[in-house]
Parts: sequence; C-alpha cells; structure tokens
Amino acid sequence: LHGLTMPDTLQSGAPFAATFYLSQNGGAGSDYEISLRFRDGEGRHWQQVDQSLWPAYPPASWPANGMVRYEHITQLPAGLPPGVYQVWMRLIDHENNRPLALATGGTDLRLPDVKVDAAACERAQSPWPNYVADGDLFGTSLILQGHTEPAAAYRPGHLLSVELLWCVRRPPQQALSLSVALIDGRGDVQAESAGSLTRADYPFSEWQPNQLLQGHVQLPVPGVTDAGTYHLRLAVVPQSGGAALPVNLGFSRRAADVTRIEVEEWPMETTFPPIANPFTAEFGEPLLFELHGYDVDVEQASPGDRVPITFYWRSAVDAPPINYFAFVHLIQEGEQPAAQTDGPPLNGFRLTSSWRAGEVFVDERTLVIPEDVEPGVYRLMVGLYNPDTGQRLPAFINGEQQQDDSILLEQLPVAP
Repeated sequence: LHGLTMPDTLQSGAPFAATFYLSQNGGAGSDYEISLRFRDGEGRHWQQVDQSLWPAYPPASWPANGMVRYEHITQLPAGLPPGVYQVWMRLIDHENNRPLALATGGTDLRLPDVKVDAAACERAQSPWPNYVADGDLFGTSLILQGHTEPAAAYRPGHLLSVELLWCVRRPPQQALSLSVALIDGRGDVQAESAGSLTRADYPFSEWQPNQLLQGHVQLPVPGVTDAGTYHLRLAVVPQSGGAALPVNLGFSRRAADVTRIEVEEWPMETTFPPIANPFTAEFGEPLLFELHGYDVDVEQASPGDRVPITFYWRSAVDAPPINYFAFVHLIQEGEQPAAQTDGPPLNGFRLTSSWRAGEVFVDERTLVIPEDVEPGVYRLMVGLYNPDTGQRLPAFINGEQQQDDSILLEQLPVAP
C-alpha cells in the first residue's frame, strides 16, 4: 500500500469511496478481502465492513511491481453514532481465510481517522447490520428499532454480544443507562450489567430527533451456567436513580425481552496430548491453575519471525472467580520485554471462569518478534494475571514461588 485518499467525514448508513494505491511483487493470489474496522477513541470496536478487493481485476493480474489505483466503494453501516473513529485496515487471504501480516508485525494498519455523522431513522432499512425489527418504545424518548441476532448457541464463559439500533423519538431530558440481564426459565437473573446506550462520549444533551444510534450489549455467560434456554432482558434506567422507563407506555412493564439464547455444556477433556517439554508449574494461592508443559516450534528466532507456542493448562478448581489473562514475554535480565503477547487463554474461546476442576486445555499462541529487536539470548517467560488490576497470580515450581511470579520456559536466541 503506497497511499490512499478517504473522505474526512462519512455519513452513517451511506456509501463512501476510498482510493488505494497498491502494488504486488509477483507472488500475489487472486482472492483477497479488505476489512475496515471502526473503533472509538478508547479502542472499542463498533463496526466492521468487509468487501472483496477488486474482483474484476484481482491482484494476480496486476503488473509485477507496477502501481494500480483502486477505488473501493462500500457502505458504512447504519446506526454508527456520531463521533471521530479510528479506521483500521486488514487484508484477508480467502484461500486460507487468514489476514496478511504486515512487514512491521501484526495484521492491522491504522488509516486516517474519520468523522461520522448520524443517520436518520429511515436508514434502518439498510442491510448493514442485518437486524431483527423490534419497535418497543422506552419512555417517550427512545424506540428500539432492532437488534442483531445472537449466535445459535453459547457455552458457559462465552461473551454474549448483540448490537442494538435506537431511534431518538425526542431527545431525553436526563442521562440514561442501559440495564441488561440474562434471565433463566424460572425468571431468575443469571447475569446482569449496565452501560451506556450508545457511545459514552456522545452525551444525551446532543441527541437530535430522528437520529439512529447504535448501541452494544456485551454480557459474559457465567462459567457455572446450566444448559437451557435464556432470555436477554433490556431496561432503560435514569442515571440519577429511580424506576426504569416504562415500555410501550405500560407502567406495569419496565423491561423488554428482546431475544433468547441457548446455552450448551462444554465437553469435558481430562487427558493431555503428547507434550514436547513437560513440567509442572502452579498458579494461585490457593491453587487455581497448573501448567503442565509447552511446545516451541523453533530453536532460534530472527527479527520479524512469528513464533508458535503451545501451552498445556489444567484447572484445579471449578469456575475460577476471575477471567485471567496469560502473558508471554521475551526478555533479557533487567530489561523491558523485547516481544510479548497478552490475552485470555485460547484467544478468549474459553474464559477461565468456565473452567472445571481436572479439565485440560491446549492453548496455541503466536509471539511476533519485532523487526528492530537486538540480537542476543532472551528468556521466554509465562504467567497469569488479573486483567482488571494487572495483579499477577503467584507462580510456583516445586512449592517455590518464582521471581516476578513468572515461569522461565527456556532461553531463546535471536539471530541477526
């Protein structure tokens, strides 16, 4: 990518064009996709727009090392609330359904930020996103225009995520919050959360009549949830306190069930596959997790390499109280990590709050070595921590607590 032009301001729900100046070096395939992701100033993901890269003139047909000008015309999803957004670009290779890596590491390239203006409610007929029509009136201010369908089935520890489209009938006279609850067949609350109706930095005082505003519902399914059918219940509540707004002007009804989900049990796996480097480390006091070994596919790395690492975890308890993250650091004594990868085990596919005593997990990760890393011998370290506080779990080998609550796996040379 040699350059691009893109409008400074986009209209939610309307088409726009971005012009890319591209070249290929003779090794490109034919089938790629441009994925544009819109994030707010806090990095929260709001929308994703995916579209094939020039299907009428695929990259394999371009002249090698010759620049082409490609006008990418797509449509911004309706409902994206007003504000400034970061735009991140990713190229997907359809042959293996994987993003192309950047030469500098990672897969996402930040494009210039854009300003987005709100759509009118009539634009809700746009197919982005696909949603189920609702029409419930909350108080006299907001109509729930629609919502996206959740996944067909969830399992304990999964994150329930639904997008909402709100139509501002008239601007509210006070700040409002969205209350979300997961309700079982007996009518009992299994999980609940509260948050903003739309972007938190778009205050109610700036809302305009007939604006279409997108909101998010994100609610973790508790790790101890039984299998069965559950309902997602929404209420709009004044931030200053008091009763929720009536739904459809019925004062006996102050919440709406918008969709239902099915929760299924996880299959229980208690046997490890063969482990190249078996050992035992323990995390937590009292004990929560065990690390029974790891695999590293290389004996030496180079700048720019992507190093696959596999960890083998066992849970010592049922439903640990926190969704812990794992860190992997490539580090020299007394220095900051030269490379690292942090995040939930199994890329968040199984949050640790859903783990059961005796259950084992194969956790595959990739450590990207930066292009500018200095050659030398580095220590490969791993540990677990609470992502809300940054506090590491105490780490032990043979009953001895390890320095910095970090487990040394091996020495990994990085060649020039």
